[in-house]
Amino acid sequence: MDSKQKEIEIFDRGEKECRDTVVNDAKRHAEALVDKNEVYRIEENSSEELMKVTDENIRKMKMGTYDYIDNVLYNFQEQMVELNKLYRRNVFDVK
Repeated sequence: MDSKQKEIEIFDRGEKECRDTVVNDAKRHAEALVDKNEVYRIEENSSEELMKVTDENIRKMKMGTYDYIDNVLYNFQEQMVELNKLYRRNVFDVK
């Protein structure tokens, strides 16, 4: 085998190794992108579910707050009615 054939053989081998390396790197990169995409999809679904739960909790808290305020105001109103009756009895001697 002469030196020219050796050069061609070395060049061909190098070209094949380079091509294999590029193909393998591309496959690994594609797999990593698929994995990242899958993780992103899973996390997006999780965050959507978390937002639904959070919105529901906010709604429940609002309703609980409204109920509490309504109850406090109703009790306050009842106390004012009783105080008004007491005041009228004491000031105007009304029974």
